[in-house]
Amino acid sequence: MTRPFAAAAALAVAALFVSPVSAGAPSGPSWDAGYRVAYGDLELGTIEGGDRLDRRIDRASRTACGDRARLIESQCREAFRNEAIANLPVARRDDYARSRSAGIQARAAVVAR
Repeated sequence: MTRPFAAAAALAVAALFVSPVSAGAPSGPSWDAGYRVAYGDLELGTIEGGDRLDRRIDRASRTACGDRARLIESQCREAFRNEAIANLPVARRDDYARSRSAGIQARAAVVAR
C-alpha cells in the first residue's frame, strides 16, 4: 500500500464516536454501543463540508435522543453535538471552526446586499 493511499484509506474510515450516556441520554441496553458519525470523506475546512458534518451530527442526535419531552430532547441533542465536535481531532476541529466562521460571514454578506 502506498503512503498516499494509506492516508486516504485512514481518512475514509474516520468517524466520531459519541456516547449517548455522556450526551445526556438515559443509560440502558439501546445505548450501549454509542453512535458513529463519519467525517473522513468531508473537507471540513469548506462551508459545504462543515454543513454536511452538521447534517450528519443532527441525524445521529435525532436517533440517539429519540422520543422525549421537547426540552429533554433539545438538551440531549445539544450535548450530543458538543461531544461530537469535541471528539474531532484538533486539526479537523480547527478546520470545522473556520468553515463555520466562513459560512456565517458568507451568509451575512448575502443578507447585507
